[in-house]
Amino acid sequence: MTAVTCKRCGKPAEGTNVPTRGLYMCLTCQLVSEPAPQPVTYAPARRAKWPWLIGAAVLVAAGIAGLLYAQRKRARDDREMRYPIAATPEQAKLLAREAAKWRKGKDALLASIRAFQPTAVTESTKPCPLLLALPADAAYDNTSSMGEKLDSARDRDPDESLVLAHVLKSDTAERVAAQLATLLETADRARFHSVRGRHLAVAATALPLIVMALEESSPPGLTDQDVTLDGVNLGSRKAFVPGHRIGTAYVFDKQTGALACTGHFEASSSESVMTVQSGWGYGSERDAVEIDFENNTVKAIAAAAHAIE
Repeated sequence: MTAVTCKRCGKPAEGTNVPTRGLYMCLTCQLVSEPAPQPVTYAPARRAKWPWLIGAAVLVAAGIAGLLYAQRKRARDDREMRYPIAATPEQAKLLAREAAKWRKGKDALLASIRAFQPTAVTESTKPCPLLLALPADAAYDNTSSMGEKLDSARDRDPDESLVLAHVLKSDTAERVAAQLATLLETADRARFHSVRGRHLAVAATALPLIVMALEESSPPGLTDQDVTLDGVNLGSRKAFVPGHRIGTAYVFDKQTGALACTGHFEASSSESVMTVQSGWGYGSERDAVEIDFENNTVKAIAAAAHAIE
């Protein structure tokens, strides 16, 4: 029979009750304490921080972009609410093209106006080389709905202070400078408060600078007039009072500031002016008669103006 040995020191088993098989450990080895088992430690792999940094940067950038988009949309909505009438593609091209000419000659033009004296100038038989025709794209009647015309008459925006021809006064240069600032800002925006504003902006941007030394001037207007039939008073109605102008026009080149044309003209309102009116009696009569008179003034100046020798 094979003696059992200590599993630790290999010493054969001694004494009574010695096991004949299995694992055996002598008394000496049993009294020796075994070292405590060392805990197994795990060192987890360190995760890279750059993906988190990139993600955070993307979120911040997206937040900023969203904020900027919301601000731009709010500004666009506010602008469209204040200026609901948009330029047509043709009008937008005209505004951009002519506004560039005004910018090019702005300083020279203002210098010419400040130094201008309405002395007698010698006209030639040559027609004015500058285009004095009202652009078709500026038409008030042909491109406007009834609703737009009625909305135009309810209130006036500062941008609708544009004029097609300036009356010569002591502050003409200052008024021209103010109009140029408004004209260029309006051309860049290409949106308008009303149909009236669109007509004035497109026409004033397309035309050269016109200054009028007036001899006679009476603006058009509306007045209340009593209506009678067989001696019976039927109440009052709006009556049209036509406007009339006589004077000399001086036409300046918007790109060079030079006085290019002059001519003695006479202009009047049309015999009849078409207006629109709501069912409540509210209409666009004032807009219609004023625009008609300004348009007729430009047409009369265009017919009278000749080049300066």
